[in-house]
Amino acid sequence: MWVRVYMVMDNYSPHKTKGTLEVCRRKGIHPVFTPPYSPELNMAEAVFKSLKNYMSNKIFYTIEDVKNCIKQFFEENKYRFNLNAITYLGLDKIEV
Repeated sequence: MWVRVYMVMDNYSPHKTKGTLEVCRRKGIHPVFTPPYSPELNMAEAVFKSLKNYMSNKIFYTIEDVKNCIKQFFEENKYRFNLNAITYLGLDKIEV
């Protein structure tokens, strides 16, 4: 069975570069862009707003403390994201 994969992205300029779009094409991913100036349609905006609130008024002594706090936030909220999407898509290897 063939499954069509869509990736919803905002209009951040790196999302629209030739390199990004080429990687999406090679991986069979169809990018769908949200309308400009519509953060309410970007799920990441809501998640990171919640994360910002969760992390506020906490003191972190090490970067590990920060990482653990973020991990705990995602676990408590049962968010399921592919946090390795940049690496999976090979976007970390694109030369500008």
